Amino acid sequence: MTREQVAQTLERAGFPREIVPVVTCLAEYESNFNPEAINRHNTNNTKDHGLLQINDIWTEECNLNERDLYNPLKNARCAYKIYKKQGLTAWVTYQKFKRTCLAYKIPNYNTTNLADVIIKNNQLM
Repeated sequence: MTREQVAQTLERAGFPREIVPVVTCLAEYESNFNPEAINRHNTNNTKDHGLLQINDIWTEECNLNERDLYNPLKNARCAYKIYKKQGLTAWVTYQKFKRTCLAYKIPNYNTTNLADVIIKNNQLM
């Protein structure tokens, strides 16, 4: 997937537009944008799956089976559920690359704040 496709998928999954670039950065570090990525090297013998490397322990709570985690939208929806419960720190990658991810840019993806647009439009009048 391209970073733009990942961003669109994350937005469809419910992530607020302002945070989509940060989570897209996580997806790049976690899976290199590969929805079929798998990590079998966890110390607790679990596996991480898909775009945002969702761990096995989340399948029940996200109402998914392991195969579902390789569907980018289902993976992103589960990631959003994790984000709402634990924030971005649920991903070790965020803790490790926080500075990079907070500055992450996506070409052709507009993250303009709605308030900025309103202010700009009022100034033009």
